[in-house]
Amino acid sequence: MVTMKWDVAQKWITAPKDRAYYSQKPADSRSNSSRYIELLRYSVNKTNVDLAKYDLFVLVFAGRGAEESRNNLDLWSWAFWPVDGSGPLATLGTYAIRAFALVPEIAGIGYSLNGVYAHEIGHILGWKAGYQGLVNLYLCKGNETVPAIDDWSPYDEGSWLGFPRGSMPVEAEAWSRIRMGWLTTQNVSLTALGQSVVLQPLEQSTGTRVARLQLRDERYLLIELRRKVGFDTALPAEGVIVTVIDETKENCKGIVRLYEPQLEPYETLRHISNKDLGVHILILPYFQGNVLIRISSSDIGSYLDLMLLVLLQVDYPTFS
Repeated sequence: MVTMKWDVAQKWITAPKDRAYYSQKPADSRSNSSRYIELLRYSVNKTNVDLAKYDLFVLVFAGRGAEESRNNLDLWSWAFWPVDGSGPLATLGTYAIRAFALVPEIAGIGYSLNGVYAHEIGHILGWKAGYQGLVNLYLCKGNETVPAIDDWSPYDEGSWLGFPRGSMPVEAEAWSRIRMGWLTTQNVSLTALGQSVVLQPLEQSTGTRVARLQLRDERYLLIELRRKVGFDTALPAEGVIVTVIDETKENCKGIVRLYEPQLEPYETLRHISNKDLGVHILILPYFQGNVLIRISSSDIGSYLDLMLLVLLQVDYPTFS
């Protein structure tokens, strides 16, 4: 859990140029990032807040965000942090702002700001924790975005869940939690007889909540169990999901991909009565370089006839 304390500036600041100057044209192009930095620098020098008291800075702009309104005259919500040791984004006296989020004041009918705020502020929290931000997991193709992990992360489609849309953003998936230091993995070394692990729901605070299997190349698999509880109540389903991680890729380029084909997550829990006890995962080598993952209740001691199979068409390492 992250605890934040904040203050709000006591007055609005009128930008020196009109909205069209700062907005994205065409919509989704994100071509005017330098103008957002202009807006930040102007605002910093006009504020009456003692910025030296704070670690992060959030700039709220009037109106709706273009990501929701689809109006290319609206500003697009965005997060900025230094890359490769670059200097501060803005300074005020001796104080330097190195990361900030830009978010809208209001949302349209049928939408909530919760998901946008969670998504953008999460980016700069990741930078503050000592990482290069919590990155976007969706795929960027030109001016379009394509889901890579769907509704299972707030850094993909999961920031838009709930009704109104965006009112119940999901919790971070396993990879982002590991990156923040909130979660440790149980490494699985594939053997001829396989290896088993009991996974607890990712939403819990204790127990083994993610298993990692290193592949033959630099990629690895993460296996996690998700439940429709707490902040994850709006998930489309609950069950075991498998993601393929490739950390050689960059932001928006498919670092985390939901492995497909795999069973619908709902199917992996359909026959399991006591889901709060977690699930028993058995990982086995299979024919032609595949991996077989068997899923059952953690309290029955055997797989019986209720086991469900997920066949992964990926290479596994030479087993020990």
